[in-house]
Amino acid sequence: MLNLGALVGVNLLIGIVFVWLGYPLVTVCCALVSIAVVSAGLYYGLHATDGEVLDLGPDMLRVEVHCGLTTHCAQFNPRWTRVEQRGGSVHLCSGRHRVEVGRYLSLAERGRFAADLGGALAVRR
Repeated sequence: MLNLGALVGVNLLIGIVFVWLGYPLVTVCCALVSIAVVSAGLYYGLHATDGEVLDLGPDMLRVEVHCGLTTHCAQFNPRWTRVEQRGGSVHLCSGRHRVEVGRYLSLAERGRFAADLGGALAVRR
């Protein structure tokens, strides 16, 4: 945040100097760049902790999906839950419940994750 603040501060300082020299259009561009940098920093900060948390207990598999300011929770019975991998995405399925997990992993990591999770669920059966 300090780096983004320094970048915006220097950019606005340049804009103020150019207004003083008589070039107000440069200041408008500096202000637009500062708004874009602040917006990108806020968006990154909002989604920096996106991901899934899986908690596999003896009688319950709890999945928390974090995306921005929202969190969706799902609970599965590990004895009835299966792992499906289609088109590069991994889903936990049990009855009508279906939750995508591993969205932020690479394709190779998703394959290993699906295999490990399938093995852990098979032990619970």
